[in-house]
Amino acid sequence: AIGWLVYLVWYVPTHEKDWFYRRIAEEIRSQTKGPIIFFRAEQHLLALHLRPADTILEWENLQKWADRPMAVYFVMPEYDALERDRHLSAGSLVEVLRTTDYVKGKRDRPLVVLRNRGQQLARQ
Repeated sequence: AIGWLVYLVWYVPTHEKDWFYRRIAEEIRSQTKGPIIFFRAEQHLLALHLRPADTILEWENLQKWADRPMAVYFVMPEYDALERDRHLSAGSLVEVLRTTDYVKGKRDRPLVVLRNRGQQLARQ
């Protein structure tokens, strides 16, 4: 019990700042306080730092979120990001960042963060 307490109180806080999912989450949160939607991506460590966040699986639901007049950020696997133009209105999502920009070495499932054009819609 003492070892676990030391781990949680001392080790985790001092090393967590170096975890790349925390840095990615801080970058996303620096750009928005709005909704973050995970699309076909289950990355629990990233989601932990982006609470509250929702998860959706269907392209129709992604389109509904993408059409909102406010800024909405989406986290999805790289292969789904490449397929988005086939399923969504042209130019409805723009790329913000990739996890591969933050992670050194191999990644088993690279993720892409995209943003809708909601901020532009709200200004018009």
